[in-house]
Amino acid sequence: NSHQITAAEAIRDIQRSEDNIAVNWNAYMHTYLTPKEKQLAGETATLIKRADTSIERLKAILATKDSNAPATGVNAGLYNQISPTTAKISELIDLQVNVSKEIYQHNHNNYIAALKQFIIVILLSLAFALPFSYFLVKNIKNLIRDLNSANRKIKAAEEKCRSFIKYAGDAIFIFDEGLCIADMNDSGCNLLGYTREKLLKMTIADILS
Repeated sequence: NSHQITAAEAIRDIQRSEDNIAVNWNAYMHTYLTPKEKQLAGETATLIKRADTSIERLKAILATKDSNAPATGVNAGLYNQISPTTAKISELIDLQVNVSKEIYQHNHNNYIAALKQFIIVILLSLAFALPFSYFLVKNIKNLIRDLNSANRKIKAAEEKCRSFIKYAGDAIFIFDEGLCIADMNDSGCNLLGYTREKLLKMTIADILS
């Protein structure tokens, strides 16, 4: 509407955004999803298809190079299609954060239980060294396998959570216990107009104003 970019530039930027969304959405859909995630992902996919229709209509309007057409196209319902989609994706992000917390806690509990079992096995083996030597070796292998599996799950959950934060449309900031900024996504940098390196040196008090 403000004519800061041409219709061709607008179409190019829209296409670039669509390609980026498609890559990340397909990558997400190929990860393990909980039943609740599958339900929300299905609802989101339906909303994405509806939004795509409005976006294609906008691209067609831009292709006419009519300077008055974009405003008409947007007001015709583009945001009414996109807003529910972004809201549903926000639900997915919240759910993923909770799922990641549950996975971490579950794996942490398994780790503690495995560690206790490992100590008990060692003590029993010291008391009955020869008869239980084979049993000890077998259990150690199983414990190592379980611990490696738990670590992989924790890492995968962390990477998925980081991916959601990185590509979220909303600005997201993570603070440590001292309320210093520990991490943020690109939207957070764009919102405040600071570089990532600058924000990592700031506290919540520096950005409240």
